[in-house]
Amino acid sequence: MAKKKIFIFGNKGNMATRYKFYLEYLGCTVLGVDKDSNASTIADIHYSDGVIVATPTNTHTSILKEMSLFGKKPILCEKAISTNLAEVESICDSDLQLRMINQYEYWSHYFDNNAPSFYNYFKHGNDGIAWDCINILGLANGSCGLAESSPVWSCVLNGHRLYLDDMDRAYIWNLSDWLLKEDENKAYIRSAHRKVYSWING
Repeated sequence: MAKKKIFIFGNKGNMATRYKFYLEYLGCTVLGVDKDSNASTIADIHYSDGVIVATPTNTHTSILKEMSLFGKKPILCEKAISTNLAEVESICDSDLQLRMINQYEYWSHYFDNNAPSFYNYFKHGNDGIAWDCINILGLANGSCGLAESSPVWSCVLNGHRLYLDDMDRAYIWNLSDWLLKEDENKAYIRSAHRKVYSWING
């Protein structure tokens, strides 16, 4: 794979730091901007080979809309795209080459059944547990229970127990595939966001 330049929005945040290490491990040059950065970023974005959006969820839509100014450029966005379903539909109707991060998909290939899915961990993002688990809900074939009472990360996807090192490897696979294929997953984005709404509204 040719060495690529990847631009990260929110490059000083927790998720962006993770992406930076993974991308450098994959041989990429990483550029970025955060809210306290003063450097001009237009040229960096323009000459990048792809963009990762790793800012808080409530900023994703405005950043993605700005990305339309840079032509057809591969974009990988942290989940969720938005907690507003109308905004998600609007973004998915655009011509952005958009993919939402989904490290769980690399383990879902090993099983395809209707066994229950389950997640339990005391800590989640500011958007709430359902949005934090959008990809578990999005890939669950059967029932899916979410809880926030365990001090130990616990996840079962369609009957298959996952571990944190599974997730670390899957993030690398997710980024590697995105760098090679530059594909999008808008149909999945729509479906997963709708499933979160259904779960929340019970």
